[in-house]
Amino acid sequence: MQAAQAEISSSLVDPGSAVYTWPYTFEIIEENPLFGQRTKRWRTCGTLNARNKMGGYSGTSFVIAEFEGGKLAATGVGEDERFDVVNMVCERWIKRGMIRSVAPGIPSRLNANPASQASVGIGFVPSPAGAVIVAVAPGSIADRAGLKVGQVIVSVNEISLKGRSQAEALTILGALPPTYVMSIAGSMPVTITRP
Repeated sequence: MQAAQAEISSSLVDPGSAVYTWPYTFEIIEENPLFGQRTKRWRTCGTLNARNKMGGYSGTSFVIAEFEGGKLAATGVGEDERFDVVNMVCERWIKRGMIRSVAPGIPSRLNANPASQASVGIGFVPSPAGAVIVAVAPGSIADRAGLKVGQVIVSVNEISLKGRSQAEALTILGALPPTYVMSIAGSMPVTITRP
């Protein structure tokens, strides 16, 4: 994955700001394109969020990494969230079960513990940029609010999560009122309302 990230980062405006997640398994996927040669490679999708020319985060897009014979064969980066080949391919692979979540038990565990970060249905890991979402429980408050794996929560109710440890972020999230606002890097703020 380091080779894939290095190749993808080489084309970014600010490679140091790149936040990658690789939440899906590697699977052998055979593709038969309309034009070109049939390929059978180890493939997976991840997500990327990085700063753009204006200095702000561009928003989360899918990335593809393909390996053949133990070596990186190809990478791809989604350009926008709706009508991009890379994003559409990753969505299709996920929807058809061609690649699976590396931690399929996370969503159910998230819903089971209302006192944790999961009370809204997300799992995250700390990073210098903020809390990187690594899981969104289907049907959860976070899912209904439109939060996606790979997005970076910069702050909640204007309290920064940048550089905070997991324990610090959990303490902050646990002390929030039932309705609060999450600032998401590269996206519009998201209002969360817990029951």
